[in-house]
Amino acid sequence: MQPTRTRTTQSGSGNLLLLLRLFLGALIALWVIDVLVNLELVRGFFLDHDSLGNPQSFAGLLLGELQIAVAVAVASWLVGLAVERFVAASRRDREAVAFLSATTVALAVLVKTAAWHSVLHSVGSKLLVSAVAGLVAWPVLRFLTRARRIDAWGIPEIIQWTLLPALAITFANDSLKRALAGSPPLVLVWVLGVCAGLCAALLFVRTRPRTRGSWVVWLPVLAAILLAGNACVNSWTCGRFDYEGVPPRRSEGRPPIFLIVLDTVRADHLRCYGYSRDTMPALERWASGGLTVTRAVSPGAWTAPVHASIFTGRTVSGHGVHYNPARTTDPGAPMATQPYDDVSWLPDMLRAEGYHCLAVSANPLAMYGDSTGFDRVVMPRHRQWRFPTLAGRADERSPFARGVNEWMRWRTPYVDARGIADITRRAVPDDDRPLFLFVNFLDAHCPYNPPPAALRELGVRPGRLFSRYQWNGATTRLWDSLPDGKAQYVADLYDGELRWLDMNLESFLRWIDERYGEDAIVIVTSDHGEELGEEGRVGHEYGLPQRVLHVPLFVRGPGLAPGTLDEVISLRRLF
Repeated sequence: MQPTRTRTTQSGSGNLLLLLRLFLGALIALWVIDVLVNLELVRGFFLDHDSLGNPQSFAGLLLGELQIAVAVAVASWLVGLAVERFVAASRRDREAVAFLSATTVALAVLVKTAAWHSVLHSVGSKLLVSAVAGLVAWPVLRFLTRARRIDAWGIPEIIQWTLLPALAITFANDSLKRALAGSPPLVLVWVLGVCAGLCAALLFVRTRPRTRGSWVVWLPVLAAILLAGNACVNSWTCGRFDYEGVPPRRSEGRPPIFLIVLDTVRADHLRCYGYSRDTMPALERWASGGLTVTRAVSPGAWTAPVHASIFTGRTVSGHGVHYNPARTTDPGAPMATQPYDDVSWLPDMLRAEGYHCLAVSANPLAMYGDSTGFDRVVMPRHRQWRFPTLAGRADERSPFARGVNEWMRWRTPYVDARGIADITRRAVPDDDRPLFLFVNFLDAHCPYNPPPAALRELGVRPGRLFSRYQWNGATTRLWDSLPDGKAQYVADLYDGELRWLDMNLESFLRWIDERYGEDAIVIVTSDHGEELGEEGRVGHEYGLPQRVLHVPLFVRGPGLAPGTLDEVISLRRLF
């Protein structure tokens, strides 16, 4: 008589309960991994103190990972079922958890490899590294789950067995990168180290439900919650500074000076420059009390050299700040070159005249390394929401994830106009020192995903032809294959960003007028324009057409009569 093979049978309700536990465990683990590792809030909490976020952003992150959690949970449940049936394993839940954990490891590694351009140049190589990490982790995790006696796989157990190995792998990311950049034996050392790390990470996992508490799993979860809360608090307090003890400079009769740069705003999309839509009515009402330059031109086509020309009065060839081609091969290299040593900078000169020089910029490229000359520079960071998250990477392949991101408007890679205006008001010192304030608003820059309120103000409903978070370069490459109406779609979204910028600029300009009065010199301009589908191009990196070089320029100040100036004025003459 043949021996009977004993298997653990599970009812239909038990199967559903296991699947639900796998899903919840995966969802929590993925969210914690993104917060602790991919968003790099640990570094921001301990070092930078300027990692910004809000509850909407973290809710969007969680929603964006729903689809990933469903996929890996279902796959893990099916693998557990198959292994139990065909390999004579005794516990379906144990096999499912091991596969879920290995898959999470692979996903975490896949996201972290996105920054390894100098080592892994192709998508295939990144997928291969991720697959190897998962395949190495799977047998180790299967062995450990068998060696540890766990009577019931509840949600805490699933979370810790899924979360801790993935955290061990992702925190070793820098070591892996160095190993792959070195000799092949280093790769073997790293693989052995990964196996040892997996074992060490799970040594403290509870073995019996009633003999040990499940406090281990809640430590990283609690840390993620605290760091997320810290990011939200930073958003509400960013820019605040204790100026007590800072000695005031004497500067008799010096007017406050405000330079406001609306990054990537082209002149011909404002009504006062001939556009059909009223995209920025508040700005134009304010500008009617000053000078409007109708033929202002930018000395360049992108942020770094134009701002350097504004702050030095020199052409791009005269100050030396221009594009650095090394950036294409070395992610650690700056986008722009360093300026020449003999260049004099406006903030330095104004400081010598007794001014307190403050810069608040949504665009880090507006600053030029260590040569700023400002007393204080505030550059709030939000870029970590776009690239390095699991949900953000899923956006590239998943219509559901893209829809969630666009609906929540959470994956914006910059701090928007409302945030910059609030941060600036907090950053300005409350004293009588003369002030030079430079502010950069980045809303009109891609990606274009304006809030619904701004689109309603314009009376447009663009719908959705393609992802609103698609980068300029990708839009240009795909232009010929995109649906009809693509040019109008891009223009509607761009105009919506201008309207949102104007809605927040109105209160900001009112604040300047009320606080500093008619003695203030206020300059509002843009660093360059943007192509919006003309000749099949979207962006400002393809040349020097008129729509990129023609920028708005408004100036208000004491003794300056309202009117227009038709002379061609280069922005470098602002110096």
